[in-house]
Amino acid sequence: MSLNNTAMKESDALKLLGRVQLNTGGHKSCTYFAEDEQGKIWFVKGPFKTEEPVKNAQTVADYKRERGIPFLQVKLQYWIPDRWPSKEEVPLGVRNSVDRTIPQPFMMTECLVEKSKLSFIKKSSKVWRETDVVEVNDQMNFDLLSLALSEGGGEDSNKQIWVDYLNALGVRLVLGVNDWADRNFIYNREGNRLISVDEDVLGKEISQTVLVKSKYDKVKTALKAYHADVHRDVIQALVKYFKVQLPVEVRSEQGTEEVQGKKESGKRGVENDEVKETKLEQEARKKPKRGKTSK
Repeated sequence: MSLNNTAMKESDALKLLGRVQLNTGGHKSCTYFAEDEQGKIWFVKGPFKTEEPVKNAQTVADYKRERGIPFLQVKLQYWIPDRWPSKEEVPLGVRNSVDRTIPQPFMMTECLVEKSKLSFIKKSSKVWRETDVVEVNDQMNFDLLSLALSEGGGEDSNKQIWVDYLNALGVRLVLGVNDWADRNFIYNREGNRLISVDEDVLGKEISQTVLVKSKYDKVKTALKAYHADVHRDVIQALVKYFKVQLPVEVRSEQGTEEVQGKKESGKRGVENDEVKETKLEQEARKKPKRGKTSK
């Protein structure tokens, strides 16, 4: 089961464990858990019509890796999409619109959930017959705010989770990843770290309503409390988005250029509408807008 053989059939590359969800539209790629011959579990998404989504996810992973922000390894594989060959098995999805006789791009992402903790149940819908789908457990489904405790900045708050969350949101702001749903964050209980996933669409505008107001306010409070621990390459984007004023100098990726802010009582602050965009933000916003690729 060599993963480097681009002419390999999808069904020969990895052993299927079960789907993550049932596709709800023809534009969506299949998502499932699978096992390689060494027993390592992978999250697989595909096929895609182009390799761009996988390249995007690798770009985000590299950005986080270079800055010490938690990330998961992402691999691009080309397989012949022979799994679920009939439309009765997969009534909706990109799989039905690509050429199944030639290799197509797939994304493999390392999985933190142990095989022993994965369980599957039968699910069906009006168009889907009974199919094995993963039963969501507490590592994949949790209340992010409860995890970090309801009030950011308090002595009882889970500081590491807040810092990971702030860094992850900062990366999404800089690179234009606009789906901030809790399902796109995985909690690694063993290391007490939070890792963001599903980052294969870049260059999108981030709405001010992407977070509900109650969560927005709590994240804003956490940013004020933990800003010193947030990576300097994303702090400006967070300050601007969450409209906060910090009593510290915020420095750019280049290191020494001070961000100009509003002066109050002789002290230099940082005001959201006065923070200059970094080059990374500018490049991300120049990128053509694309539709979201869903799970």
